[in-house]
This record gives sequence, structure tokens and C-alpha cells, in this order.
Amino acid sequence: MLYYSLEALIALLLVVSLVLMQQQSSFDKKGFSSIYLFQQENDLLKVWGLLESIDEKELVNDFNKMFAERNKSISINGRAFSFEGVGGKPVKSNASFNGFEIELIVYH
Repeated sequence: MLYYSLEALIALLLVVSLVLMQQQSSFDKKGFSSIYLFQQENDLLKVWGLLESIDEKELVNDFNKMFAERNKSISINGRAFSFEGVGGKPVKSNASFNGFEIELIVYH
């Protein structure tokens, strides 16, 4: 029969929890960042859709503020505005409202 001391069990639990935490944090960084960006893009499109009137300049400014630290691109009625280049995996959203055809692309 094997006998484990209380200290050994605590140490084993600590090691296992550290390994699981490391795996969880790497999964969060890879798995949920694109979902989070997609949700942010869609939230922005929903807010724009609720507004009575909005102009192109205001759309571009809002988009820049929302994704200030990211490489991004916005297309409004076929006119593309790119900011800080492109790179990484794109997350795309698009919508049509108030006479605007909008496509948002944020890279992560």
C-alpha cells in the first residue's frame, strides 16, 4: 500500500493546477480572441444601425476608437480605409443600413 503525506498531496495538486492554468491561458489567447473581436464588431454595427443619421466620417472615427490598438480596415460603400496596415488573421463583419454598405475587418 502506498502512503502519501499531506505535503506531497498538496504539492501534487499545486503542480496539476499550475499546468491546467497554463493550458487554459494559452487556449484563451488563441481560441477566444477572434470571437471577442467578432462580438465587438457586431456590437458596433448594431449601434450604428440604431442611429437615425450618421455620416461616413463618424463611422470611420468610431471604428478607429473601438479598435485603436489593432490593424484594421473598414469599407464603406466600396471605399476602403485601412489603418496601421494589415496582418494576422482577419475577423470580418458586414452590414447594410441607412444607405451604407459596411465591411469591418480587424486583424489579430
